[in-house]
Amino acid sequence: MGAAANFAPHAQGAASVSRLVGDLGAVGVKAYYKTYGGNTHIILKGNPRLRKVLTGTKYAANNTKVVTMGLGKSGAIGAAKTGGLFSVAIMSSYRVADYFLNDRTTLNQLIGSLATDITKIAISTGLSIALATTEAVAVFAAGPLIAVVAIGFIATVGLDYLDKKYKITEKLVAALDQAEQNLKNNIEEKKKEALSVTGEALGHVVDYTIEYGKRKIINWISESTKRSVPSFGR
Repeated sequence: MGAAANFAPHAQGAASVSRLVGDLGAVGVKAYYKTYGGNTHIILKGNPRLRKVLTGTKYAANNTKVVTMGLGKSGAIGAAKTGGLFSVAIMSSYRVADYFLNDRTTLNQLIGSLATDITKIAISTGLSIALATTEAVAVFAAGPLIAVVAIGFIATVGLDYLDKKYKITEKLVAALDQAEQNLKNNIEEKKKEALSVTGEALGHVVDYTIEYGKRKIINWISESTKRSVPSFGR
């Protein structure tokens, strides 16, 4: 289940590539960029009549169709960010569900797993965007999106391998467990110190009360004796 949740976004990305390539008609359809009036546009080669969605030959880089289809650099970057957010959402949902449904999963395991999951997703997304924006890839209309999906998948596999090999998540969870135990021990020590100080103070109060009571009793006996025994001097 964890692996399925981890790779679900890549399946979605592959579907996006298939949709884009299907509309373009071929993987090798080329594109280039020009600036008009200070705005960057993507120019598509090939016959626009053969396309169903991208029926024009020129689109603004931030055009809704461009972003939705994952066309060019802007579309690929948008797809990478969307995929990253989707990955975070689906992995978080899986981890939280596992925490509540699995009695053996601790809160520290939930926090540690989410921390490494989000870190791996951030690295994978960053690498995807970095490669997708290179000139060599951007020559082809579908190139940036293909790069995002391919690099994202490779990075995910590689980071999972490194995580398991070096037990990064396990070490993080262990560190959280140790920190929690240290905190508990510290609190326990403070409680003992507080009780010790309180007990000592209470002991002084009790001693003083007993001593005070003793003096009162002695004084009362003394006074009572004086009143009860007649004086021989009378």
